Amino acid sequence: MKKTVLIHANYWDGERMCRDGRIEIADGYVGAVYGACDEQNLKPYNIEETCFEDMSGIYLFPAWIDSHLHIPGDFLFEKFGVFTEAELKSRAEIKYEAYAKAINIEAKSMIDIASKHIIPAVVSYTTELANSVIAVSEAGVDSSTQKELLDEVTKYLKEMKAALKKLTEVTEKASDITEGKEQATYFRDVVKVAMDELRAPADKLEMIVDKEFWPFPSYGDLLFEV
Repeated sequence: MKKTVLIHANYWDGERMCRDGRIEIADGYVGAVYGACDEQNLKPYNIEETCFEDMSGIYLFPAWIDSHLHIPGDFLFEKFGVFTEAELKSRAEIKYEAYAKAINIEAKSMIDIASKHIIPAVVSYTTELANSVIAVSEAGVDSSTQKELLDEVTKYLKEMKAALKKLTEVTEKASDITEGKEQATYFRDVVKVAMDELRAPADKLEMIVDKEFWPFPSYGDLLFEV
């Protein structure tokens, strides 16, 4: 016997986010999804292509984790023998933990790369530039180009050092948060933002620093020289 039930949840229809919709239950299993965003013709979606798992991208941290837990009336999945309430909450906790761990690993990797590789390389490059400014000035010619380049590199280096300090602090603070959803939200709203702030000056420096000093292959190296 089939039964169509209205749900209040965010889900992905393969092309866009939908808010609310209808799912068709048959013999205890979800058989089809009808998107409220196609309210005019209630287009059915294949449940194998339209599922909450489609939204599990690392950086999206969408509302779909919570969407399992906010269905009105009788608990839908429990009622039709799909999952019990405890099982759904356990799955949500696992997803929160997996998200937090993934961002934590990437944040610590960024800290390591920035502090042990990029910043030391840029410091070496600024020293080379400073020596160049002194040598050119002593030769009695215009050294303004070297000075401008040194100022620009130093500016981005300073920004990167400040961003690195911030990312280190917020990442350490995240480990003190024990509740799954709260920690995952913190990683999304605070740690991920700090990661983006650290990457911005690093990307600028990659385009300026001499290839001999930069510690990693460029995209051009990877595409054409490997």
